[in-house]
Amino acid sequence: MSRGVPIGILLALAIVTGAGGYTFLDLGLGGQVYTGSARGSSMGEVGWLTEENSLSTFINPATLGTIDSPDVTFAYQYDFLHEARAFPAYDSFDALLGYNVYATNKNFYQNIALGFSTGVLPRALGLSFGIAYSPVYDLNYEYEEEVRDRSTSSQPADEVIANAYIFSDGTLKAVSFGVARPLAEDASLGVSLDYVFGSYDVIARIAWADNRPETRDTYSASNQSGVRLRFAGRIKAGNRLEFGFEGTTSCTMKGDFSASTANDLLWFLPVPETGDTTLSYNDVETKYPASFGIGMRFRPRNELIGLFEIGMEYTAWSDYESDFYGNFGLEDIFTWHMGVEHVFYSGVPLRLGFLYSPSPKDKETSKATFTFGTGYSAYGWTADFSGQIGWTKYRYPDVFDNEIFGVPSGEPGLRWRDEVNETTFSGRLSFMRRF
Repeated sequence: MSRGVPIGILLALAIVTGAGGYTFLDLGLGGQVYTGSARGSSMGEVGWLTEENSLSTFINPATLGTIDSPDVTFAYQYDFLHEARAFPAYDSFDALLGYNVYATNKNFYQNIALGFSTGVLPRALGLSFGIAYSPVYDLNYEYEEEVRDRSTSSQPADEVIANAYIFSDGTLKAVSFGVARPLAEDASLGVSLDYVFGSYDVIARIAWADNRPETRDTYSASNQSGVRLRFAGRIKAGNRLEFGFEGTTSCTMKGDFSASTANDLLWFLPVPETGDTTLSYNDVETKYPASFGIGMRFRPRNELIGLFEIGMEYTAWSDYESDFYGNFGLEDIFTWHMGVEHVFYSGVPLRLGFLYSPSPKDKETSKATFTFGTGYSAYGWTADFSGQIGWTKYRYPDVFDNEIFGVPSGEPGLRWRDEVNETTFSGRLSFMRRF
């Protein structure tokens, strides 16, 4: 295979592919995309040891040192998001009666990843090389709300007066170059470099039923690019215990920003107030955070029929900052991963896992995700499938304030905040071919 073929395929994918959609709290930041295979995805995304393929350049490049022969890995993921927003209802004695759902949204998104590795090359000092492409931060999100007249005296009653929308579109993608070297039979070290690039737009608008000009605010980040490094290791302690770790540096992205926020519809993002003008800046720097992760694998028996993995990742979101709008006041978070795999005597595996991930915008708001999957190998091919079901529930102010539509705003504080329920369903399918 020509060396230029894998690189050419990766660049083509970078141009034509989109990425999986995420939730309202990811707006402006982007939801972190799992960049590994379906095997790791099905085990709570514990990828520091399970990603024994070319996509490990994004997670633990030291794993490249365990690959004896070249491989090509392809992964496809789809995401379905269901979001329901409800406002609280109180009786005359100020007791909470319940919540009335006023907006539901369903969105479907997809993404792909591709990687190629050489395997360990004895003639190249025992080094192993890999290159991979994947989305790393997803900023796709769509929201629609039908606004009705709540006045009791107007006729016809409950008339639709406007439709309000939020539309976010874009992805930060990366091409990763990794290299690893086995230090001994039971240990390896690796390093990878990610070139991150992309653009995204956020639009909030109100389309009025009486045909008056629509109200619109926009925010755009274009030509974003930056570089980050990843250092990783893998250590095996006997037949049953194994450790993997990685540290990823912060990534300073440089690009162009513009905003038009005269109507304050993007109040939930720290964008500057522009008045009636559009602000535009070039070569603005945005610093994405550093992270550190560690994973442990334990085999209850010496036979390779089952394993248990657990992992933790720390992300320093408090270091996130942009020259354009400052920062979000984010908090550092710990993400917890757990997964099990049992291989039946037929060779077919069963995998289960759990993922717990707080939001850096509010650590009290966390997403709990259950994962599952299986796989099959034949004729040098390995196909894996994973599914994920995640739940998030939190309180948040009304995205489009009632005052915009001539209705008094709700009282400040938690009492009058909406209840938001988000459910995500994800599926990932990956194919790996060893040569």
